[in-house]
Amino acid sequence: QASRQKLSDSIAVNIAKKQTDLIWLPITYYLAIADSGMTDNTAAIQACVDSVTRSTSKKGVIYIPPGVFALSGTVHIPVGDQITFQGAGGSVGELSNAISKLVTNRTTGDVILDSANNSIFRGFDIQNNAGSPTAGAAIHMVGWFAKIENMAIANFYYDIELDNSL
Repeated sequence: QASRQKLSDSIAVNIAKKQTDLIWLPITYYLAIADSGMTDNTAAIQACVDSVTRSTSKKGVIYIPPGVFALSGTVHIPVGDQITFQGAGGSVGELSNAISKLVTNRTTGDVILDSANNSIFRGFDIQNNAGSPTAGAAIHMVGWFAKIENMAIANFYYDIELDNSL
């Protein structure tokens, strides 16, 4: 798996070098696995965000392909970056119909902590399968001017938490 990780790092870096204004990174480049929520993909998604952070433009699209991707920790978007999380499609009607979905089983903690400005979250769902969450949000926005489009968020203490304390 280490050689697969190096190959994906190389592919992602080459993509980043070829596109100076906007980086487009599918989370599968960093070995995220859509297996109905069995594999923890927190590190893979954070690696995509970190690739954008290391780029010259600090602008990028993190693409969430069709499938269900589990997270056990928090993905941090740093101050100053402009990141779009783009899925292949959110729910139409019921949450179970989502094409792209992030899931967690945590009773506390945020799934995405957004400290950036102008972040966009579009076309995917976030679901918490824990019984009774006592803290945390699907998206905790600390930055300014975030946009959320075509998403469903379910079973969090806060679905979206707004905190402009920066």
